[in-house]
Amino acid sequence: SFATALKAKGLEAIHSNAKHDPHDNMAYERSRRTVVDLLKQQPDAIFDLHRDSTPREVYQGSIGGKSVTKIQLVVGKYGPTGKQIEDYALQIKAAADKQHPGLVKGIFFAKGGDYNQDLMPKSMLLEIGAHTNDRQSAERGIALFADVVPAILGKTSAKPENQAGVTGVGTSSSGPSGATK
Repeated sequence: SFATALKAKGLEAIHSNAKHDPHDNMAYERSRRTVVDLLKQQPDAIFDLHRDSTPREVYQGSIGGKSVTKIQLVVGKYGPTGKQIEDYALQIKAAADKQHPGLVKGIFFAKGGDYNQDLMPKSMLLEIGAHTNDRQSAERGIALFADVVPAILGKTSAKPENQAGVTGVGTSSSGPSGATK
């Protein structure tokens, strides 16, 4: 659902369905191989999607009159990219609050585990609600989160209405862009 929503915004999404079971102390060691492999494709960001194990109401919300599953950002323990990951999480939360207030439930600062965030400064673990939230609500929540991604990555979509750029560079009102000068 997340990859589909990103693609609908004109962004390329590299999606891995790799399984890292069982969910034990070695799960992140197994997933690390997947992240290292994905990094070879030079992505702008890495999002690791999970479902939490809490009661449904912890993540249940409503945005625009529709039931959605809220999202929690998870920041691992400090490593070489610790401060960058924290700043990135704060940037994501601020952008989400502006675009879809209430969608991001909060930021959880974990005491253990780095969640492979030491591999890239724009890496974020997302809890897309809990296993108790219904799938449709979770899909609506992650689709709304996809609306925020272009802003946090400093990209506009390739949709026709954005071809002049977000600031109007290269339009008749702003004059020609550097590429046409």
